[in-house]
Amino acid sequence: MSRPRHIFPVRICAVALPSRRPPAQPARWPLRMRRHSSGRNDSMATAKKGGAPHKGRASAAKRMRGKAAPAPAAAQGLGAGVQVRDLFELLKPVVALLGGVIGENIEVVLHDLSAPGASVLAIANGHVSGRNLGDPILSGPREDAGFSELYRDVAGTGSISWAIVDEYQTTNAAGRHLRSATLLFRDGAGQPVAALCLNADMTVFEMAHGWLEQMLHRKARPSRSEAPAAEVGLEAMMQEIIDDAVKRFMKPPALMNKEEKMYAVEAMMHRGLFLIRNSVEQVAAALGVSRFTIYNYIEQIKKNNGESSRKAAAPVSPVQGRKPAST
Repeated sequence: MSRPRHIFPVRICAVALPSRRPPAQPARWPLRMRRHSSGRNDSMATAKKGGAPHKGRASAAKRMRGKAAPAPAAAQGLGAGVQVRDLFELLKPVVALLGGVIGENIEVVLHDLSAPGASVLAIANGHVSGRNLGDPILSGPREDAGFSELYRDVAGTGSISWAIVDEYQTTNAAGRHLRSATLLFRDGAGQPVAALCLNADMTVFEMAHGWLEQMLHRKARPSRSEAPAAEVGLEAMMQEIIDDAVKRFMKPPALMNKEEKMYAVEAMMHRGLFLIRNSVEQVAAALGVSRFTIYNYIEQIKKNNGESSRKAAAPVSPVQGRKPAST
């Protein structure tokens, strides 16, 4: 019986010695678990109590909120006034850039169409047309085909769209022939808001290339006035447009029929007269009709132009830059 008692403690020691090591290993990883989970448990406990979140997580949440905040503003800004102002700020340096590269005989002008009485927002080489900053839209070249696109009814797209009217001839106040192009911008509602225009004085090319004189041979128009267009009053410009439209029929307005008066109104539209406030009343007085009659003429002309455009081709989005149908 003494032998088994001697062996039994040895077996206990042999079994007990290995059993002391495993607790040392589990003792480390529960500590790591506590370190990793303490922040989560604390934040969860804080959330349950309604307290403030962990400081590090709060700052991270603030950074995330700071990055995500501009997204709703951009979505609301589609076609809104904020984006239109941004458009002007982007186009102003383009005017200066083009004016310094393409030569002094080509005018670059940016119009704010929401202020037709002082539409010139930026201009380079303004001596081509005699314009300066703040001049009205009517002080530009004559026979501007860009007004046709301006009067065209376009459905809103929800964002800024554009259309190009290129390769048309105009004339400045001194009678010089210009080659012009217009880039027209519309807001999300389809309303025209800005126009970037190029007007090239072809006189320089005629002098540099003699063979162009045969292609562009015309009698020089006498200059009406050596004074720049900016010095001519807005009322005088409006009256000049009305007189030019009426003179085509070689008769006083009292003897003109409805069709002739509509043609006169359409000629005034192409020169941008009705962009100016109170122009309808002035035209009505000149033609001897009511202002409601002038409004009816304008609506009928726009309707006729829209029908002729649909017959010529299928309607196209303004962003494709289709040239409007000629009238």
